[in-house]
Amino acid sequence: MISEQPPNFINGSEEREGNKRREIETFVESEYDKDVSPERAHELHKELVTVADFLQENGIDFYVAGGSGLDLLDGKWDRDHQDLDVQIFSRDRGQFYDVAIAAGFLITDPERKQLKKVEILDEDRENAFLFRSDDHGVVQFEVIYLAESEGEVQLRDNVSVPLKLFEQTPRTQIDGRDIRLQPPEVILFYKLLDGRRKDLKDIQTTLAQLSDEQKANLEDIISRAGLKFLVGDKSPSSMTELLQLASQADVVKRENFFTKKLVTIESELVAELMKTAEDIYKVREGAKSRDNFVKALVEKYEGFMPERRAIIEQMTEQLFEEPQPSLEDFKQWAHGLVQSQITERVKQKVLADYKNEHLWEIQKAEAQ
Repeated sequence: MISEQPPNFINGSEEREGNKRREIETFVESEYDKDVSPERAHELHKELVTVADFLQENGIDFYVAGGSGLDLLDGKWDRDHQDLDVQIFSRDRGQFYDVAIAAGFLITDPERKQLKKVEILDEDRENAFLFRSDDHGVVQFEVIYLAESEGEVQLRDNVSVPLKLFEQTPRTQIDGRDIRLQPPEVILFYKLLDGRRKDLKDIQTTLAQLSDEQKANLEDIISRAGLKFLVGDKSPSSMTELLQLASQADVVKRENFFTKKLVTIESELVAELMKTAEDIYKVREGAKSRDNFVKALVEKYEGFMPERRAIIEQMTEQLFEEPQPSLEDFKQWAHGLVQSQITERVKQKVLADYKNEHLWEIQKAEAQ
């Protein structure tokens, strides 16, 4: 019988748990504030060049978007980024799908479900994620679709900006390649919609770099979107007040984040591990041979196997032992297999949640 609760792997002494919390808190605050390392900057640079070459060689216009687009305003990587975001025009969806598949990319939704061409062509689909692993390394990026018609680019609902804003957007030179960046006022608009800790940091850093015209563009987009910002129970009346209130909220939320989040995140990761172990065990029960088992896992996890190959091979050996281990024995073994990775995964998950914690919300002004 499958247990509904994950094994209790995380409870320890109060002192040990306190030490772990302080270790993770120190890691998160250090990682959040530090500059990108030369090695990581090289990886980001290499990935951008690979993606830019792929798109340019196939005649697809694109813009570097999101945090990467802001970071590259000065032509260099100043901080780390989880992934690269690029925007292409919606009219290029079909061509993009064809050339991406031909180039060996796996195209998925956010849950890593592989997408078919008909799903990419669906105008309601706003984005897709691409992954490729080969002898040249791993490349992954997100593509976001731009809806454009009659000289206007739609940003959200009925909010649009003139196409000329994208035609006059900042550019940066990367190894002789002319790279266009999403207009910074558009990136900041999206970040204002999101309202996360990392968005506050980006907005504060970038506003000072905008020209008076770009600032006016941003204010105009916000006004036409009809948005009301809420920081707790307060509704700021200006961008300056919003950033002040968000900074104050940041201090308060920092105090509560680590005490409440750590145990929850660790529990969730262990539960996720146990669920995956149960799923793999069920695959083994339906497999008649080792080859059949591995093939079934490749199909189940949508081809994301290169980085998991060693673990899959170990699991195969374990599950094809005689006699076959019980489910609970396999779950205990699986936990031991990745024990050394759990603390690191907790650190990375806490860091991601810390960056993405919301400091403000938005709602339509007319709905108030």
